[in-house]
Amino acid sequence: MKKRFVYILLGIVIVLNIGIWGIYIQSQSFPAKAQSKAQAVAEKQYSLDQLEKFYMFNRSQTTYTILGKKTDGTEIYVVYQPETKASQEIPAKQVISEDQALAIASYDLPDATVREATLGMDGEQLSWEVSFKDKDGQIGYHYLNATDGMWYETVNDL
Repeated sequence: MKKRFVYILLGIVIVLNIGIWGIYIQSQSFPAKAQSKAQAVAEKQYSLDQLEKFYMFNRSQTTYTILGKKTDGTEIYVVYQPETKASQEIPAKQVISEDQALAIASYDLPDATVREATLGMDGEQLSWEVSFKDKDGQIGYHYLNATDGMWYETVNDL
């Protein structure tokens, strides 16, 4: 009787383990596919030679943004919208950096812990979405215009 219980318990643990691994692998495949698609567009249409960073931005629409260097060494952002297949190249010098966006959000939100920044299109505007945790432990997002660093919206208490 004890042996049977142990085998049943072992079987349940194995099935749960396989299920958890399946979920994990599935969750990791989507961002990798998104990055691969955006990188292919950037390489083919904009001569991207070296990928430095990938961002996935989800708001009113999903955008994938790549920071990288062209074959001539110019640093660029390539913004790709998978729903419309539209893409555009933006010179990196026209955009505030991720570190600058994080610093601005930290200054704007002195009582919050700034976590990470994601670059993408919010409507027609290139924006940094900076996630933060406020003093009460609530998650929020601070949106900055990516070209001039000006705040335009904060969403909190999520």
